[in-house]
Amino acid sequence: MTVDELFGRVRQLPPGMPKIAQELLESFDKEEESGAHLGEVAAKVAMDQVLTAKVLRLANSAYFGGARNVATLDQAVVLLGLSALRTLVIASSATGLFPALPNFDKRAFWRNCFLVASLSRELGRMAKLDPNVAFVCGMLHRIGDLLIRMAEPELSADIDGYEDIGADRAETQKKLLGIDFAEVGAELASRWDFPEVIQEAIRCQLDPASYEEKANYAAVLSISSHLVKVTDAEMDEDDEEFFPEEQAQLLGLGKDRVLHRLEVILEKGEDLAAMMV
Repeated sequence: MTVDELFGRVRQLPPGMPKIAQELLESFDKEEESGAHLGEVAAKVAMDQVLTAKVLRLANSAYFGGARNVATLDQAVVLLGLSALRTLVIASSATGLFPALPNFDKRAFWRNCFLVASLSRELGRMAKLDPNVAFVCGMLHRIGDLLIRMAEPELSADIDGYEDIGADRAETQKKLLGIDFAEVGAELASRWDFPEVIQEAIRCQLDPASYEEKANYAAVLSISSHLVKVTDAEMDEDDEEFFPEEQAQLLGLGKDRVLHRLEVILEKGEDLAAMMV
């Protein structure tokens, strides 16, 4: 099966991010923090009551500093700034894009995405990349898997079973379908006009070392998703398979530096997931 054939099997392809999220995605290279611009963003967020409630809740959360008494959306926007607000809007929008799917644990899926996103933000900062871009890449790294589930629900259930007994999900998808979630996710990101840096991170995440100059954000995703997986499996940090040395070398990151704050970062990711899903 080709990617185009899979897209053809999806009866109701999600139309894309809400307009405000799409505008914020397109603004990654525009760090305009003026009061007028922030006010414009706040006005757009205010049109969505659910989104407004989430932004207020998150502005008061430990994830973004805590110990605050943020009562209005205007206060939240000023305190968070454009970069943080952008990631919150995109994260909130992403979790509502897809319909309920049979035999699918939506909460577990998005929990994984928030953990990967939270860790990606920190690794991006360590590697001197844009941490907010890294966060969004983490949020969307498995979005192709949702599309595969929509197109092939029964086969996806079989793939779940193989994964439960230790098989690699992407490799199993490749064997049974001829494509994997990274390819599908990158194509969906392209059709939704996501920035190219996000498209390429999703596309290259399974083998970042093969893509040279495009590998930075893909390596962040690869490391983050691996560490979330082995942590969930309760693998010991001293196990030689716990830390992905090859991917870390692409970013110039050492094991001790990455693992130093791993537990704290994942705890924040858990808190964020609990509030957003």
